[in-house]
Amino acid sequence: MWTFLKTKMAFIHLTILFYAGCYVPHFADAVLKDKDVTLKLKGIAMGNAVTELNWLFTFQIPLQAYHGLVGMEELAEWENKYCPTGYENFCGEQISHAPKKWLERDFNNYNLAGKCYSGETCEGDSMRRYFNTPEVQESLHFDAKEWIYCNHEVHKHFAFCEDAETLVRSLLDNNVKVLYFYGTDDNVCPFIDGDLFTRKIGGVGKKDHWFVDNVYSGTQTVYPRNLIYTTVIGAGHPVATSKPKQMQNILSKFINDTEDWNA
Repeated sequence: MWTFLKTKMAFIHLTILFYAGCYVPHFADAVLKDKDVTLKLKGIAMGNAVTELNWLFTFQIPLQAYHGLVGMEELAEWENKYCPTGYENFCGEQISHAPKKWLERDFNNYNLAGKCYSGETCEGDSMRRYFNTPEVQESLHFDAKEWIYCNHEVHKHFAFCEDAETLVRSLLDNNVKVLYFYGTDDNVCPFIDGDLFTRKIGGVGKKDHWFVDNVYSGTQTVYPRNLIYTTVIGAGHPVATSKPKQMQNILSKFINDTEDWNA
């Protein structure tokens, strides 16, 4: 990667999912500080990303209430206990004690509207077969090694950062655009996490809706200093697998600095 970054190119954008919501801000910060990197980091885009470790898996009850999977009485009880200061004040310290609530039986926690196939993430073996195709590995400049969907050894030793806020603020100070996009059907990393995190950094933003083929596709909030948060209606944890056209639209508009997200 560092060899690639030191080639003579004009701009680069970095984009990731979930746990790399911590890794990419760290990596982007290192890119900015490395004097040997000749290209300009223009922006980073993070999908259903982890933001604060204290918030990891804590907003599952509100997400399930949004989808009608739990009632308002249960939501009210949860809010009184774990979000006593209100969402406008980021729930307070009690939010870190909120219980996880995984959906069982045939539910796909990564995409509530999607079918659960085999495997821990309900993806089956399609992604494993795809990324182990020699042509795909060559086009993505991968080493010729077996690609594993969930590497338990890596996960076991994975060092979570406590909070990406300081890094994201620093990136914005250095004129790096930051986009957080969240599929609304993800019970693993709910969109509520991204909503609160970006508002915590950005303050007051300008909210708008965007459409693809005249169908409502998400709500976009633009904050000062090029911080953007958007939902993708009906998308799961990996937005691109369930809403590829909307995902392409988001990245294209973000990279090209297009204000009108309608397509």
